[in-house]
Amino acid sequence: LREKSIVKEYPKNKIIFSQYDKPTGYLYFINKGQVEIFSETSEGVEITVDNRSDGEYFGWTPIFTNEGYSAGARTSTDTQCLLIPKDIILEISRRYPIVSNFFNKAVLSRIRKLYREVVKSHDIDNQALIDAYPFQKKIEDIMTPKPLTASPEATASEIANIMTEKGISSVLICDSTDKLQGIVTERDLVTKILSRNDEFCQKDMKASEFMTPDPYVMSSDDYMYEAAAFMLRYKIKHLPVVDNKKLAGILSITDLMKFRSQKSVLLIGKAKEAVKIENLKPIRDEIVSVAKVLLMENRSHVETMEIISYIHHNIIRRCFELVYEDMINQGYKPPDIKYCFIIMGSGGRKEMLLGPDQDNGII
Repeated sequence: LREKSIVKEYPKNKIIFSQYDKPTGYLYFINKGQVEIFSETSEGVEITVDNRSDGEYFGWTPIFTNEGYSAGARTSTDTQCLLIPKDIILEISRRYPIVSNFFNKAVLSRIRKLYREVVKSHDIDNQALIDAYPFQKKIEDIMTPKPLTASPEATASEIANIMTEKGISSVLICDSTDKLQGIVTERDLVTKILSRNDEFCQKDMKASEFMTPDPYVMSSDDYMYEAAAFMLRYKIKHLPVVDNKKLAGILSITDLMKFRSQKSVLLIGKAKEAVKIENLKPIRDEIVSVAKVLLMENRSHVETMEIISYIHHNIIRRCFELVYEDMINQGYKPPDIKYCFIIMGSGGRKEMLLGPDQDNGII
């Protein structure tokens, strides 16, 4: 690395690169000195994000994303840096994935620390709370628990039928102990089954033969923003969630898109944390402002209805849970049989508007 890298001296208060600058093509390793990482808000206010010193590095993100710098870097003292070429970093990462994982974890750890400090700040305003939401909530809050699975012996035809009947785009492959073995997506079916041009009947091929083995996974304890960064980094649309080597759920890129409007995410969080029915009314009243924001973002009417429906669903679900808890506190006994509270009509179709009626039932 040292042979192919450049040693460069920077005087104090020297801007090495600014926010949104095009990538320089180097990873910066600090031999000696101190570098301030700074960012500018939309109002033009400069804030210090972090400080780096001897043995630390900066300028990593554009190496893998080819995007501009999300923050600027300026020396706080006379500083000497080792500039490592991008091509070398990428080659090492390809040969040794642990290198890429190291940078991922280190960067995400810094972001988590930063936002933990922001959230704990006493003077944080409502907008900051909204912006911080993805850094506060964990995967378990937005994932689909108990996802549909199939055995490694399941055929392509059987898996395709499951996807069609359930309206899903992936099926997780697990063994008899519920240990994740792989994943089959619509893309797998198309590229590995339908596109093959040979004499064999591919619909009887077993999942173990065409699944994507050992898929990327995350823990339910990881944060929402980490999942988003991870899925974008590796260009995956379905992320299995594994805890203690056991399948806990699945997160899709569609799930994350539902939370793209941070205002709606905040309302969902408030609904889940409500302790009284009275707490739910102001949440419902705020749906109007959410709808305005969604339309201002040029969302489609279908997507807007789906997000609004999702907020309604969480309010109704929490309402049901609170009433259930109240009945238990009044001395009522839980039912002796299994039951399911269902939402029908526009709610069931995810077509709820601002003031939907209630078509509910119990099976």
